[in-house]
Amino acid sequence: MRSTWLGLGLGMLTLIGCNALWQGYLSPIDDPLVDASVDELDLNGADLTGVPPPDLTGADFTGVSPPDLIMPPKPCGLTTAKSGVFSYSTYATAIPLASLAASKLAVMDIDKDGLAEVAVSTTSSPVKVFKLSGAPTCVFGAATDCIVNDAIADLRGLSIDGTAGAFVVARSNASANAISTCTGIPINHKTIMNGNFASNSPRRELTVPPLKSNTNGIFILHEKSSNSSDRVNSVKLDATAGLASTVMLVNLDINNNFEPRNATGARIDDAAPDGTLDVIALEVNGSMGRMRAYNNNHMATPATVKGTATLTANFADLNRITSARLSNDSFDDAVVIVTSTDPPQIVPHIISAGGTITPKSAISINIPVASADRSKLMFTDLDADGIDELIAINGSNVSIYAYNAAANTLSAPQNLAVRGGYTAVAIALGYSEKNLSSGPPDIFVIANSGGTNEVGVFRWLP
Repeated sequence: MRSTWLGLGLGMLTLIGCNALWQGYLSPIDDPLVDASVDELDLNGADLTGVPPPDLTGADFTGVSPPDLIMPPKPCGLTTAKSGVFSYSTYATAIPLASLAASKLAVMDIDKDGLAEVAVSTTSSPVKVFKLSGAPTCVFGAATDCIVNDAIADLRGLSIDGTAGAFVVARSNASANAISTCTGIPINHKTIMNGNFASNSPRRELTVPPLKSNTNGIFILHEKSSNSSDRVNSVKLDATAGLASTVMLVNLDINNNFEPRNATGARIDDAAPDGTLDVIALEVNGSMGRMRAYNNNHMATPATVKGTATLTANFADLNRITSARLSNDSFDDAVVIVTSTDPPQIVPHIISAGGTITPKSAISINIPVASADRSKLMFTDLDADGIDELIAINGSNVSIYAYNAAANTLSAPQNLAVRGGYTAVAIALGYSEKNLSSGPPDIFVIANSGGTNEVGVFRWLP
């Protein structure tokens, strides 16, 4: 199996490398244009030479169609140059963003034509949206602006009931205009205003449902407020009502005035997922700190408490939090991103039945310095074993780590190199094409080289 880096060049879109995915792990090859060999082993010692092992029931992953098998066409115009190697491809349409030092990235099919759009921005408006069209050649058109009229705090792609898609923008301002949406082609921009949003928020962070999860248009907005209580909002975009919003304050400022200083959306359903993102929060009350998991039904406030763990107030106040599936149950787990250490670290907290929260802090888990941010690391299940892998920015690489729950450790990284001379800046997960969505997600990355910027994608291909 192969993965491919497609450079969405700011001069032109260029496929610039191949990497291998075998048994769920990706490893680099020497020269994707010249050398078809792979001389590294994955984490399990698997052979990545491109030669199918004898126990693979005769499956052929070289890209050469055997006489008795009709292979599907390679997506986006990718062709086989020789056995096991994809050709170097270019796209005709230039992207005029050479000087835009983009730092925010999202991927979503917002016009539901089966092909994803890519959204990028700096911390300032506008969000620039690129439409992928013309399959199988896959040309990205010129940017369309989604004018937000405020500084941009966060940018995510949201799928709604499988029938609609949107880019959701968290705005950085001193008003209740907290959210913008960018939908459709041509772009339709909407501002979502609600009195439940903080009137002065220096930090707003979004969590959208994970890829392949059930979704009913609900996402989580955490607000750090400078003049009122920190808060968490459950926000619903209704696809049947023209993406109108229903906003509810999930009032976590309860029980002796604990405030949610940091929070993330998560799935902590007791049985089957209900499509509504729940909440895990790091809360502080004076010198006391805690982590709490809440079940959110987007109707009742405050949300139902599922579990509590005691933390130091400083730990809860300073660090960020995200969620991941690190154990085989129906609960997402909490991952605290600790930026105060050198190097930075992550601290998993396993959430189990009954809402029990078990911190896995006996062993420090170091992460790359460049990835100590919610936009620079993500979790997703690449090998379909029920446990998420960590995907993190690591200088000129995007690095993939497997988590070992028993040992509370990360594997050695499997590195995917961006274009030579470039540095990875931000990552996003998505599917360029709907017909590829049964496999591992594409890994999109903003890469920067001085005044030149591009968006590329690592794609796994059968």
